[in-house]
Amino acid sequence: METVTEKTISNYTFNPVSTAFLVSVQIMALGAFFPENFSWSAVIVFLLFYWLTASVGICFGLHRLLSHRGFKIPLFLEWFVVFCAVLACEGTPKKWIAHHRLHHKASDTN
Repeated sequence: METVTEKTISNYTFNPVSTAFLVSVQIMALGAFFPENFSWSAVIVFLLFYWLTASVGICFGLHRLLSHRGFKIPLFLEWFVVFCAVLACEGTPKKWIAHHRLHHKASDTN
């Protein structure tokens, strides 16, 4: 099993597939500024997915549940929460957790 160290975390390389995906999502999002594409139901769906990915996925799932192991939840719910985190496109949970634990290793010292 591969261990994640400070060197592997800081050694990011350019990934054209990820870049193309993220750029295309932003370009498609510009379409929302055209009046014929706007709908309040789309705004509600956006807010729901934003809450699911940012609050439930990243803050609740990766940060509190997996990085700090602050509590326990049923396995099926843990999988759902991690799935919400993956939708945030912040990399794999393994790398996110390792990077966050390295952050605390450096920031929690005197």
